Amino acid sequence: MFRILTLILLVVNLSAQQTYSVDDLIFEALKNSPDLKISAAEYKASKSRYDEAFAGYLPTLDLSLSAGELGMSDIPNNPNDMKNDSLLLGKISLKQLIYDFGKTSGSVNTLKYKSDSYLSSNEQEISNK
Repeated sequence: MFRILTLILLVVNLSAQQTYSVDDLIFEALKNSPDLKISAAEYKASKSRYDEAFAGYLPTLDLSLSAGELGMSDIPNNPNDMKNDSLLLGKISLKQLIYDFGKTSGSVNTLKYKSDSYLSSNEQEISNK
């Protein structure tokens, strides 16, 4: 049994192409840790929510276009004479938030603090590992 184990270790040692230091192994363990990946994903999601809330300060531009055809006739007098008209409609609107009684700034600040909290939590998870 001891000879087989020694032989396996020798074969594994000879077939190894790279030598890793302890720091390299620790770094790989941290990089592939599921709970650290979850913690990093939570921070990334909170950052996205903050960015979305901050977009409330930015102007909004809406553009809508529509086209259609309208047909009508005078049925009692001349039912076979159909009048067709083409319609093209367009609308552009630009909106800018001027003041909303602190609603947007309160939401942005809350999500910023939550994002900072997730960042601290992620750093603590790394430190705990």
